[in-house]
Amino acid sequence: MESKKDLDLLVENFFKPKKKKTLLNLGVLLEMVEQAMDVDAPLLQEEASPREGITLSWDGIPELQLTELAWGAATAEGENPSDARIQLERFLEQIGIGRTKDFAGKLRALSSFYSRTTTRDVARSADMEGAGIDLNDSKQTISRILGYLVFYKTLTRILQNFNASSAGFTFESFVAVLLGGEQIPTGNQTIADLTSGTGEPISLKLLSDDAPVVKGSIEDLIKDLAGLGSVPVEEMKYIVALKLLDGEGSDLVGEIKFFRFTFRFENLLDILSHTGGKYQENLRLPLGEDGISPDASRALTYVEPVPNYVGEVVDDDGRHWWEAHFEEVYDDVAAAADISDAEDFKDAVFDAFDKETGEASSESRIQLVRDLMPEKSARAASHIKTLDLYRFAGRVSDTLRTRHKALIAAASKARSSAKASASVTKNYASAEDSVKYLRELQAAGDRKVFFDALLKTYGYVTRKQWLINKNGIETVARALGEKEPYIGRLFVGQSYVHEMVEMYGDIINEKVFSIFRELKVLTSSLQEFFGGGLKTDPANAAIAASNSIGEKTKKVEQEVGSD
Repeated sequence: MESKKDLDLLVENFFKPKKKKTLLNLGVLLEMVEQAMDVDAPLLQEEASPREGITLSWDGIPELQLTELAWGAATAEGENPSDARIQLERFLEQIGIGRTKDFAGKLRALSSFYSRTTTRDVARSADMEGAGIDLNDSKQTISRILGYLVFYKTLTRILQNFNASSAGFTFESFVAVLLGGEQIPTGNQTIADLTSGTGEPISLKLLSDDAPVVKGSIEDLIKDLAGLGSVPVEEMKYIVALKLLDGEGSDLVGEIKFFRFTFRFENLLDILSHTGGKYQENLRLPLGEDGISPDASRALTYVEPVPNYVGEVVDDDGRHWWEAHFEEVYDDVAAAADISDAEDFKDAVFDAFDKETGEASSESRIQLVRDLMPEKSARAASHIKTLDLYRFAGRVSDTLRTRHKALIAAASKARSSAKASASVTKNYASAEDSVKYLRELQAAGDRKVFFDALLKTYGYVTRKQWLINKNGIETVARALGEKEPYIGRLFVGQSYVHEMVEMYGDIINEKVFSIFRELKVLTSSLQEFFGGGLKTDPANAAIAASNSIGEKTKKVEQEVGSD
């Protein structure tokens, strides 16, 4: 069992930061494999079905931990990056020419490594120079090819394993690491999602073909460009990734097309006025005293609407108003009643509420008492209604309703006292007149006066969103002077990754992939051994895998020692 223990430590150490004199890192591991490449063995040693062949290739590529948070998370000063980020960085930094941090440059390199024809749907010949692969440097070649394969495998796994919302968030984190930057946490009052390695803010959108709409907060966008947001900038770059996928799970296959456009002081009105329809209303300025002309010096009073008690999501956790305010009200009612152990049954009281109505009915409160106080379960309902727990849950339910009604009444009063409400479009000049007025301010070149006017627009004051649909993305980008809004595409799916392995098999050789397959066997066998009751079969599998890797590691140790 010693060999298994040694190799478990060895695998763990492989994915941790190393000091200069180390026994095993990616470069050394690949150097070891390079020594074994004298034997001209085919990539797939045995005949297999198409699916088995794909699985064999897939398992031979390093498989990194999928995480929604750790990859691109910002690192505080003096802190070390997460292990998950370090693992991913080791491979992704191999992508591109000259370690470029530019997304378009990374995309060109990825397309040079693997692409397909649009007419016959077959793989193109690899462009080694475009991918930054120098075949005269065998160690660098192996590291780079593995870096590209890890990228394509990880991207495919993100699309396979996460729903649309989580995939988009994880994709942002993944791209942040690719560019050597960081993902910007939600709630930071900026429209940017990440920064590149050079500090450039980027808004990245992963869209599906059935919902191909780019949208964002007008308030955050204007604040960013006006220098009032958390990320004040001269321009805001948008990268739009449009998914065109078929199948699910291991059968998922397709492509992602990438477009880009950039918001600037000079083109902001062009983008926001392009959308038309109700979104054109967002640029309307307050009416002047004449009741016709726009007046950017006038500020209208906006009263935030109160969300419905139920039936309307109010936060990123998908909660309705009563759910979002339950804990606050619960704690207040418990404190007023001087109940010291209220925290012990908070969850039970919450579960007694009907999720459709947001109320705790008499029947649910009776059941609550019977569940938490078994000694009272046989008593009549009339007796249970006299107990403190029953009454307490009722006060929580009633207080929630009372507070919501008070908010509605306060908002209504504020609107009545306002001379002109910002939420009423009749208090604004027409969209045409407003855009004309704003263009005159823009042409004058005074950024402060221009953005001060935008702070008074209907869309900004009422916190609306701007929107561009699929058909408008390229049209708007070209109208804004982008030389080539479409910047490339990537192909994803296990079958395509298998094809990549076959394309580069003569360069890397099967032995490289076998090491990582054994690594996967070792990990899964150890998990099965410890999680499944310490059974013999997984133990033997882990020992066999660790011994196989260990034999090759001894050769590395000898070679490193002789340097």
